Amino acid sequence: MQITIDLYNRVLVQDSTIISLPVKLFDFFSGVSNGSSKLCNARIQGVYDIINEEFISFSIDSYSKNDLVATPELQIKQGDLTLRDRGYFIIDEIQRHVDIGADCIYRYKNKVALLDPITEKPINLIEMLRKYGTLDINILLNNNNKTKARLVAMPVSEEIANTRRMKAKKEKKLYQVLNI
Repeated sequence: MQITIDLYNRVLVQDSTIISLPVKLFDFFSGVSNGSSKLCNARIQGVYDIINEEFISFSIDSYSKNDLVATPELQIKQGDLTLRDRGYFIIDEIQRHVDIGADCIYRYKNKVALLDPITEKPINLIEMLRKYGTLDINILLNNNNKTKARLVAMPVSEEIANTRRMKAKKEKKLYQVLNI
């Protein structure tokens, strides 16, 4: 898949990261707390315009203001391309881009129903990937508008796959330890 950025007025990359703070700041920046431990965290959220080489927004928020909460706050304009990871994936946000005349690229969020554009029945993504290896197809999103979208899927290297598996295992263990 090749993207020609000349088609866009702005190419916005949005992402966040979490930083640890001293526990004494817990009342200002929430964190995670259970019976035996307390962690104070803040979330740094940034939006950078690649074409104009400038930050559109930058904030330091409480840990509880996650990517899903920040997603609809981004001011998008006609002719924009927004790049986000799966933490920002909201079907209504994709519809908002369509309505404004902007484009967006997300990493797929597992278990989101994708529909066949002809039958409007859910497609079996795993089965299709096993059969074809890569995909570049039109689909419908499972919302009231049946938003038209393009799905592009291709395998990652074994190194990236292993890194993602390790990260998923770590996150699963963290949630079990913190009883979240």
